[in-house]
Amino acid sequence: MRFFVDTNIWVFCLRGRSREAWSRIVSVPASKIVLALQTYAELHLGVQKCARPAHELAKLNAVISPYSVVLPSLATAERYAHIRADLERRGLSISEQDLWVAASALDEGGTVVTNNVAEFARIPGLSVEDWTKPLA
Repeated sequence: MRFFVDTNIWVFCLRGRSREAWSRIVSVPASKIVLALQTYAELHLGVQKCARPAHELAKLNAVISPYSVVLPSLATAERYAHIRADLERRGLSISEQDLWVAASALDEGGTVVTNNVAEFARIPGLSVEDWTKPLA
């Protein structure tokens, strides 16, 4: 199983706001942790909006360089459409980026790692974990 680490978890780790999440990330083999393309894009957007983008880019690259970026496939796009239509029928929504992360994780039988469990929990069949919480 691969873990699709969401943007908010990476940001917590980069800012030193979650020792628990960072401990979990470094305890899992790098081959088991991935970034969905949308997560990668969101992290780079954050860098571009910083006061010191070159410094933040170096910091970001140092943290995420061991991990792969998963590109969406046609099957991912179809799953995205299915999830979005289902949520809309039920009067629910989540962000576009999170829809793509969820579709990618579902396609691979992976787990989304996020601090935003409530939003991702709206998607049936999606495995979600919050690594900011201490292990029980």
